[in-house]
Amino acid sequence: MSESTEIATVENSNTIDGAIAQLKNGTTPMYSSIKGDNEESRLTVLDAVMGSLPIAEHLGKTISLANVIVQPVEMADEATGELNTQPRVILIDTDGTAYHAITKVLFRDIQNVIAIVGEPHEWTKPMQVQVVKEGNGARKFFTLKRVTVKK
Repeated sequence: MSESTEIATVENSNTIDGAIAQLKNGTTPMYSSIKGDNEESRLTVLDAVMGSLPIAEHLGKTISLANVIVQPVEMADEATGELNTQPRVILIDTDGTAYHAITKVLFRDIQNVIAIVGEPHEWTKPMQVQVVKEGNGARKFFTLKRVTVKK
């Protein structure tokens, strides 16, 4: 048993060492659609990352999507306990309210939005979206739906 603990400690140490090296080099991975290299822009990103609300508590709410942040986080696999990197997606409303979830499907949806429509700073107006839960049993997931405003 001590051998397993030593291996886990070495792996965690390497992960932490790598993360510290990324901090030192300024290469910590994160995507933000908030553009600007001034203090105000950086603090807006920080506020969203640190003060976001769980999307699970706001399912079906229409969000005027103005910005997106994606950062990798490590999560333990429930079955094996193995650490896996997952995307933490943060959706930011025009009023500055940020909502987060750790989900590959929502990340895929954001990738599709950016690939097809462009980055939020390029849009002429915020995109109206809702996050909904889909799937059955253990295969439940969050997905992004565009809300069309009828005129």
